[in-house]
Amino acid sequence: MFCSPLASDHQDHHQDVSSAAEPSWPDVPNQPDITCIPPQVLGSKTLRFQKQWFQEFPWLHFDASANGVLCFVCGSAARQGLATLAKCKKDSFSYDGFRNWKNAREKFGKHQKTTAHQLAVNDLQAQKQPTVTAQISSKARCDQLLAQNALLCIISSVRYLAQQGVSE
Repeated sequence: MFCSPLASDHQDHHQDVSSAAEPSWPDVPNQPDITCIPPQVLGSKTLRFQKQWFQEFPWLHFDASANGVLCFVCGSAARQGLATLAKCKKDSFSYDGFRNWKNAREKFGKHQKTTAHQLAVNDLQAQKQPTVTAQISSKARCDQLLAQNALLCIISSVRYLAQQGVSE
């Protein structure tokens, strides 16, 4: 059974976080079959990760080397050096791996509402948008093309009129 594309080439999470994204960090969350996610044994009870948590919290990401789930959003922001305004107070969601399945749903919900998570979401969305300079340049290029086409149309009309001998 294939559980994680990261298992063989995953580097230590605590290496230089401010550097560019780690080569082993994927573009989308790894959400394998839940049998790949280790259970938690508490005395005589065995608690397991629930499949519906992936649907309810799409940012959950299983990391085989951390042996638990991470917050894909916070992890991505941290690895790209974007999480500078607020650090996730719980490294378990960014680096160490969360694996305490008792009341996990509530803990996932609390994490999702943290300022650090919200800032990471905003930082990643802002990174995808073009800069103001790029937007202005794009608009200027578009305006120049429109003006060029209008000028070519005017020149074509003047030539036609000149050929027809109509001067006024």
